[in-house]
Amino acid sequence: MQKGKEILIRIERVGFKGVGVGVLEKALNEELLDDDIGKKVLVQNTLPGELVLANVSRNKKNYIEARKVKTLEVSPLAVEPRCPHFEICGGCKWQNLPYDEQLSFFLEFLVDNWAEINPVTLDTGIRLAYFAWEDFFGQSALTAG
Repeated sequence: MQKGKEILIRIERVGFKGVGVGVLEKALNEELLDDDIGKKVLVQNTLPGELVLANVSRNKKNYIEARKVKTLEVSPLAVEPRCPHFEICGGCKWQNLPYDEQLSFFLEFLVDNWAEINPVTLDTGIRLAYFAWEDFFGQSALTAG
């Protein structure tokens, strides 16, 4: 896929550093080559459920990095960011998400990535009130409080 090409992407989940992750689909991009179908696409400042028009900035073997040009369908999770500079600044990744959703995405990301290093089991009945960062690199990744 050529750098600068515009593609349509449905964002499915949030990845590392708040990047939206979608998959190239033939249904949204009819001119795709077979090699590109199913490739992951990483797009900054997007949320799950959004349909975005994005511009390819980097094409790697297993994924594509793209910049959002326009949001065509807004995520049902989206809220109005408090900061008027949210879109251009980039300092606050998830200010357009309700706080509970931010915590949920962060916890999911943390558990998924920690599980690769040290498997963690969480009781779904426990509400995590804080993270014990000093324990992060030791015995326990998460502490209920």
